[in-house]
Amino acid sequence: MARAHPLPRRSNMTIEKFNRFLRIDDGALGLSEAGVVVTLEDGDVLACGHSRDEEGQLLLQLPDEAFTRRPNRVFVDVGEGDTRARAVFAVGPDAIEGCLERVSLGLLRGWCSRQVLDGALEESDFALSVDGYDVPAAVTFQYRRDLLERSLNGGFDGFAIALPSGVFDGEAHEFALRVRGAALTSAIVGYRFQPIGCLETVEPGRVAGWCYEPGATPNESLRLQVITDSGSTLTVQADRPAAFEAGERGDRRASDFAVALAGGARAVRIAPNFAPSIDLFRPSVFVPMVDQVEAVSRIAAAVRSGTTLEPTDAQWLRSVGFDAILASLRSGGSHAPVRVAGAFAVGRQEADPAQWDTVTPRHVTIVVPVYDDLGATQACLESLAGSELPEEARVVVINDATPNADLATYLGHFCPAHGFALQRHRVNRGFVATVNEGIVLAGQDDVVLLNADTKVPAGWLQRLRAHAEKHPEAGSITPMSNNATILSWPLANEENPCPSFDETIRLDRLFQEQNSDRVVDLPTGHGFCMYLTRAALDEVGGLDPIWGRGYGEENDWCLRASAHGFRHLAACDTFVAHEGSKSFGASKKALVERNAGILLRRYPEYHELIQNFLRRDPMNEARNAVALARLSELRANLTLHLVNHLGGGVQRYVLDASISQYKEGALPLFLTRVQAAETVADPDYEIRSFSPVLHLRFSASQMPDVVSHLEAAGLTTIHLHTLAGVDFRILPALFGASAEITTTLHDYSWTCPRVFLLQGRSNFCGQPPSDVCDTCIAKFGAHPNIEFKGMFNSVAEYRTFTGSILNQSDTVVAVSDDVSRRVLKIHTDLVVARSHNADLDRLPQLSFPRPRLGRRRIAVPGAIGDHKGYELLLETARAAMAAHTDLCFVVVGFTKDDETLCAVGNVEITGAFPPGHGARLLIQSRAEIGLLLSPWPETYSYTLSDCWEAGLPVACLDIGAPAQRVRSCNGGWVIDPSVSGAGLADSLSAILYDSC
Repeated sequence: MARAHPLPRRSNMTIEKFNRFLRIDDGALGLSEAGVVVTLEDGDVLACGHSRDEEGQLLLQLPDEAFTRRPNRVFVDVGEGDTRARAVFAVGPDAIEGCLERVSLGLLRGWCSRQVLDGALEESDFALSVDGYDVPAAVTFQYRRDLLERSLNGGFDGFAIALPSGVFDGEAHEFALRVRGAALTSAIVGYRFQPIGCLETVEPGRVAGWCYEPGATPNESLRLQVITDSGSTLTVQADRPAAFEAGERGDRRASDFAVALAGGARAVRIAPNFAPSIDLFRPSVFVPMVDQVEAVSRIAAAVRSGTTLEPTDAQWLRSVGFDAILASLRSGGSHAPVRVAGAFAVGRQEADPAQWDTVTPRHVTIVVPVYDDLGATQACLESLAGSELPEEARVVVINDATPNADLATYLGHFCPAHGFALQRHRVNRGFVATVNEGIVLAGQDDVVLLNADTKVPAGWLQRLRAHAEKHPEAGSITPMSNNATILSWPLANEENPCPSFDETIRLDRLFQEQNSDRVVDLPTGHGFCMYLTRAALDEVGGLDPIWGRGYGEENDWCLRASAHGFRHLAACDTFVAHEGSKSFGASKKALVERNAGILLRRYPEYHELIQNFLRRDPMNEARNAVALARLSELRANLTLHLVNHLGGGVQRYVLDASISQYKEGALPLFLTRVQAAETVADPDYEIRSFSPVLHLRFSASQMPDVVSHLEAAGLTTIHLHTLAGVDFRILPALFGASAEITTTLHDYSWTCPRVFLLQGRSNFCGQPPSDVCDTCIAKFGAHPNIEFKGMFNSVAEYRTFTGSILNQSDTVVAVSDDVSRRVLKIHTDLVVARSHNADLDRLPQLSFPRPRLGRRRIAVPGAIGDHKGYELLLETARAAMAAHTDLCFVVVGFTKDDETLCAVGNVEITGAFPPGHGARLLIQSRAEIGLLLSPWPETYSYTLSDCWEAGLPVACLDIGAPAQRVRSCNGGWVIDPSVSGAGLADSLSAILYDSC
């Protein structure tokens, strides 16, 4: 990139050059191409193509004659008078443009080109400087599709330069590049090699985990060398796909790896292939667990006594980054948390199961801070009083200067009556200070932090305490809840509705029955109900006062405890209800924003730690077990709808049908794929219900087991709606069930791999023979959500497959006579029933337009792409504008190219809207008629229903179910589908200006 600033002092325009392109930031001036003159030094004026980019900046494309073999300069003159600016750029064989972009996988990456046509660079043209010192530059040239449009060298402008291994030491480094003696204007300063990853399995014969470099793209995976104690070196690519969603790990990438080590060998070091001397995860993680436990014991004794550490222990501490913590602990000060590579904590030994029955019961103090919300606090304390607390437990309620007089009075009566200790503050001290007061009052007891907006069932504390006794290495234990981020049920990481107290008791019973004694390791506990062990409190202390009124304080405490070797456990056999943000009012957002910043500054890896946990989702099995048990307990007739995330009419039909089924006593379930089969070998699916809210997540390979569970729970019907977005591999499991199979024909995925019966973008094919369809598929491809390529060799083979699905269905239903007729043309032996639609029986009162002069508004509802008639709409709008008519087209929704359509001058676009709002927005559009332009035979058209509900008659093309419905109900006009834009404009004018 070359950049020049304007010459006149009063102008603020900037002019930049990117090879062929000039980019002019003309601010609010809105210059046209006529206001820009581009000349060569010899005076020749250059004719430049022009456009504007997404930011509204003017783009000019320089012609080939600017880039000849002789040195030259390009002069760019913009504007006049005070707004005049000039920029000068060198061109020719000696002029260089380029940019250093990033470092990834050991390579310095960027682009560079000579300012001459087909002027290829050589490796010898490059000179690399690292930290001010020249080093050899091994250059690889790369094709860059993103640079092709502006390239002077056919897109071969990219380069990658191998960097010396010494720059990957974690320290800051600076890179600069000279090309043919000219320094690129960009440099990379302060680069540090800081990969992110975690070793999840380290054992004899195997090592596994995940690792990636933040600066790399999702397609650039680390190649790792695994060095073993036997002296061998194995190579593995960290590119295995993992089950995670968009937004996890910062972006969507595959970065898992696993290596089998022959002969039970141990890994002693893992390094990137471009820097084999580096130890990515530090040697501490490879120390056998028993040795780590012994080392921790020696170190703890040395810290308490102030004696000198053994050299081997001191070296081990330094290797895991604990030296700063150790020094601070000895000095009695506080320490800032450190990032420990590998995300491994020192392990502790479990108690001998044979000794569990002889362990003295722990004394526990339950600390309940209270500030506001009388109703929530009453529910909490009353459930606590009735939860059969053991005699070793006591409750301390702390009134943090509540402004609610009724609440203060209630606490004054309830607490003494039930043996709860009550502390009162004269001034509000905030959540953290209140909790720390409770921890001090607990003495040597274990402590439970319990929010005042929770409801606890009987036996909850006994179960949490039992886990603490069974796992002495535990620092915290947290139960499951409806609202506890990573511990939430049924939807993880969601604020699920808070159940009533009776429902809380039922759910807790299911968690006990399905997950007895089950615990899962957590990255951090959750403070709504968190059991803190005395061992951890003695080593870590209380909450850091910096967190003020709360939010983030328990995460900080848990991460500090992890640094001391403690584990955090989820008690999967216990459920505690949680309202969420009740007691501390509506100021949660401000608190979260403030404290999130503190948390990230202390623990830059925190989000990665949480996202890695969500990716692995080790609690999914426990959640699924309870969800299936809950389904069985409901004893309802279950209907399973196989749906996708494509939206549209299918989604609306399924929702309407499900509401009807629910009213009739059935429980609708929705089966959806949540990962693309082409990116994950065994994609995940989920099943949801909306009342009650239930959720199951499982892999495709588990489908047979899940179907068996559903059958036992009362599955009576499986309902298929479309093949778009369906993984065909799960169909045998569904058709192997004893439930009745109903298939509804919503689209043409049953006959056409392109779904819409379109050749190209908008040409209706007329359903030709299958050999003609093969030519269409070869030219245009199948619909992106139909699994055709690699599974079927021809359309005939595809139709044989879809026909077998339809023939094995117990019932096949069509949403219109038109779709039934077209599917039967291919699958001739089917018996197809007709779905009932209410608006075919009765039509709302329509307001037909009367002829008058003036502006006439026409509504075009929906998401208008090629298959909804975008090209015809654009052509019609232009024709109406050219004919100087007063037609105005209002797109109630959006289009594939809003900008081009709006530029015509007689089009308005409202934007996307949520389902169910169509009719209201059509009324608000002030349109007189609706217009549907789908070039293919739509099977029903809810947009037509929305228009009628809004009182609008509709003009549509004479094809498919919309035309059939308009005729049957006398609800508008049908137009020849071969009509041109000008012809359609004339027809609309005739409707609005010439007829009643």
